[in-house]
Amino acid sequence: MDANQDHAGLDKAQIARQFSRAAKTYDQVAQLQQAMSERLIAKLPRTATGRLVDFGCGTGSSLLALAESRKLSLAGFDLSEGMIEAAAEKLKEKALDTSVELWVGDILQSGLDRASI
Repeated sequence: MDANQDHAGLDKAQIARQFSRAAKTYDQVAQLQQAMSERLIAKLPRTATGRLVDFGCGTGSSLLALAESRKLSLAGFDLSEGMIEAAAEKLKEKALDTSVELWVGDILQSGLDRASI
């Protein structure tokens, strides 16, 4: 498999561009993802500690909710630069931009051990 393609053979750069274009309005149409995120966060104990990395963090809605309600070390990773820019802006608006690390890139090329993802 070409490193520039995903498992289905789709071009990763094209996918990143499409999500970057959609970043400004993504939250308006991503209600299912938001609902799933809220349910997962609700199951995470408020006393949880450690590091949490949101792979495919999109516009950072989950990271924002976690930063506001949990004492975790947080990081977000997304293939789309536009999504990361939207996440950074959302965190900055709430003065939480220094509490969350954000990265643009392909998680499969991140150097992380696949067993840890």
